[in-house]
Amino acid sequence: MKKKLIITLASLVGLVFIALLAIPLFLEGKIGEILKQNVNQNITGSFDFDKASLSLLSSFPNAQLKLSNTVLINETQFKGDTVFAASAISLKMGIMEIFKSAGEPIEIDRLLLKGGNLNLQLDLEENANYDLGRSENPTSVASENKSDFIFSLQDYEFSESNLTYRDEASGIGLQLSDVSHRGKGDFSLALSELITETEAKLSLEIDSIAYMKEIPLTLQAILQMDLENNKYTFKENQALLKDLELTFDGFVELLEDGQNIDINFNTPSSDFKDFLLLIPETYTKSLEGITTSGDFSAQGFVRGISNDEQIPEFQVRIVTEDAQVQYPELPLPIRDIKMKAILQNSAGQIESTQFIVENASFGIKEDRFELASTIDNLLGNKEVVLKVGAKMELANLARAYPVPRDLQLEGRLSADISSSFDMESVQKGQYQNTNITGELSLRDFNYRSELIPNPIHIGKLEMAFAPQNTIIKELSGKTGMSDFSIVGSLKNVLGYALGDEDLSGALKMNSDTFVVSDFQSPEKNTEAVDSNKATASNPEDNRVKIPPALDISMNTKANTVVYDNLQLREFKGDLLIKDEAVNFSNVNTSMLDGDLALNGSFNTRGAQPEFAMALDLKKLKIAEAFEAIELLEFIAPVAKALEGSFNSQLGLTGKLTSDFTPDLSSLSGEVLAEVLAARMDPERTPLLTGLNNTFSFIDLKKLDLNGLKTALSFENGKVRVKPFAIQYEDIKIQVMGEHGIDRSLRYELKMDVPANYLGSEVQGLLAGIGEAQSGEISIPVSTVIGGSASNPKITTDLSSGIKSLTQQLVAVQKEKMVQKGKDEAKSLLKNILKDQSDGKDSLQTNESATSASQILKKITQKDTLNTKKDSSNLKTNRVEETAKGLLKGLLSKKKKDTVQPKDSVN
Repeated sequence: MKKKLIITLASLVGLVFIALLAIPLFLEGKIGEILKQNVNQNITGSFDFDKASLSLLSSFPNAQLKLSNTVLINETQFKGDTVFAASAISLKMGIMEIFKSAGEPIEIDRLLLKGGNLNLQLDLEENANYDLGRSENPTSVASENKSDFIFSLQDYEFSESNLTYRDEASGIGLQLSDVSHRGKGDFSLALSELITETEAKLSLEIDSIAYMKEIPLTLQAILQMDLENNKYTFKENQALLKDLELTFDGFVELLEDGQNIDINFNTPSSDFKDFLLLIPETYTKSLEGITTSGDFSAQGFVRGISNDEQIPEFQVRIVTEDAQVQYPELPLPIRDIKMKAILQNSAGQIESTQFIVENASFGIKEDRFELASTIDNLLGNKEVVLKVGAKMELANLARAYPVPRDLQLEGRLSADISSSFDMESVQKGQYQNTNITGELSLRDFNYRSELIPNPIHIGKLEMAFAPQNTIIKELSGKTGMSDFSIVGSLKNVLGYALGDEDLSGALKMNSDTFVVSDFQSPEKNTEAVDSNKATASNPEDNRVKIPPALDISMNTKANTVVYDNLQLREFKGDLLIKDEAVNFSNVNTSMLDGDLALNGSFNTRGAQPEFAMALDLKKLKIAEAFEAIELLEFIAPVAKALEGSFNSQLGLTGKLTSDFTPDLSSLSGEVLAEVLAARMDPERTPLLTGLNNTFSFIDLKKLDLNGLKTALSFENGKVRVKPFAIQYEDIKIQVMGEHGIDRSLRYELKMDVPANYLGSEVQGLLAGIGEAQSGEISIPVSTVIGGSASNPKITTDLSSGIKSLTQQLVAVQKEKMVQKGKDEAKSLLKNILKDQSDGKDSLQTNESATSASQILKKITQKDTLNTKKDSSNLKTNRVEETAKGLLKGLLSKKKKDTVQPKDSVN
């Protein structure tokens, strides 16, 4: 009997064990579907998870349900937003809970959550992404309807979790990261205590200003829970923000419409260093090793009803008296630090929050800085009243506060400024609603930074603030070799300082010497740049951007402006800085013994700066201008071989490189130029040297360029020269062609060379055939110039010249033969007429006439035969060979090795 009982018990245990293993296999899917259905029926969002795992053994006699990769997604105004996500959720409950059908409430005993992320948002219209409850089927603790879940928790735990809260309307951003929270209590009792422990990192941002950044937060709290009255009372509590201790007491009572809150808090004991530890390191710098003294206290309350229409009254008061801070390795302390600040709201609307700084001041040695301010409607249309006073030696500030190493401050600052304004008026440009008065003075101010090549010394700055304008009474200074003096007025200084509003004004600047490089940022990229600067290798490198929020006109005068290797004298003109561009108008200056007038602009709006300009150059020295100005050297590479002066008008547009020189490949426009007086030194350029050595009859040093006018255009990185003519003694030379940014050449020269340049050989030939007027013969010669400016290739085409000379020599011979026949006929006629005059008879006359007719016919025939015979004897090939040999005499034999012209005729 006993043996049977043991076997029976063993069988039952086995059956139970098998059931505990098998039941979850059948119920996992059902439990998961019930859970999803119960949640999704009561929310407007979408609740889901990857897998539901049910275990009856690990938590026996309870059941444990594990959900993996759980998400809750908004499907309304914030459609697609993930409100909540967790990598793992574990729910512990009685075994019988798993057998309940859909619609029946499930009682949860224990909750574990890992890797949770809760994202709460309010948009500008105060719609909440977490407002997911269905209005037609509300479920709450106070509801008489049955809940889908009944919490009889004994304990719960959240780990590795984050909470983010963002209110777009108020500009508040709150984040709790790395949250670890544990709680123990019995939610099934009407009155019980919940013991909690929380660790997290707290970040707080208001209007994009970080007030706290990942400040360690530790909270231990005992909460009395009165579930019947929905009232939760704080009993014993301690919070630490880093090392700042806070205690608080009070209660939160849940109402049908909102909450009733009454909480008080304070700092029982703290010193000034605890307060500094709350401030982000961006503002305080590293606090390691600092020494402090003085007290700090904070206290406040939150009291009243909180719901959709109102917030409770609250106040936070912070007071510091006679505090002092000294940073390590700095000789001076910041002493006598005082602050009394209040953050409060008694109106019940969050926009009406008020921040008051009754007094904030500190001293360094004998220096003093003081500030008082009131900001009403802190989270709405801010209304600001501000008063600032300062008398400081700026060098002392650097000896007490760790300013950046490259920022070496010097000078004396004195300020007494009062202002009142509201942000809406500032943003709308309604400056009549703003008020600022006072004065600011700065003396012997020195500013150094790696962003500028030389220290800036402000000898004197005097500014006066008025409601409409800020007057610059005097601003004088130096940097490098430059000096400057500025007076004028600015508008909307508040709008520019506080936001994205434009700063406008009108200024006058005078300078004795202004060196442009003194104001340019040092080059970060020291790699060599191709000398032709054809393209900007990377337009983003070292790119200078003109601030978009500027609208400033400036009248400038300078005795000397030094730009690169140019010296501009008596510079004057108007500048307008607006829309990320600088516009130049009525700019006039003297340079290279000539005058320059400029109108144009450059802008930095795009990825690469652009420019447009109209230049009028008068009586500039040619060689010096084309040597000093890279753009001119690109326009006319041979011009630097000229000595003299020129006029020019340029209308150009294009892009600028990172150092604000023209990107030559982008140029478009036209140029007109006129040579006033010039002589040429061909040895200065390989091209002119080659031309001078190619032709024996041309000496470029004797070329007369006075009055020469040319027109050029730019397209696709090339300069196209419109055809023009120059005169060398009695030779007219036509020039046309183009050259490129790569210094390539493609030019053609055409000229008609008189026969007298062919030398003694042709003169002898013409004399041998009886021609005395050799000057009437001319020969066309065509020359093509290719290669590059540094290595030109010069090719002569003699084919047309040979043909022309051959035709002219044949024509001369024909004319000679015809003229010979005419002379013989004239002689015969003369003899006949003489016989008649001597009185001979008619028979003789008739005989003479017949004879004359025969003679004339014979002469005519002879002449014809002789002409043909002579023409035939002067064979064309022989003439061509003679012409070819004569024309080759046009080419210089003085320097054979310099240029080797190619005869295009074989």
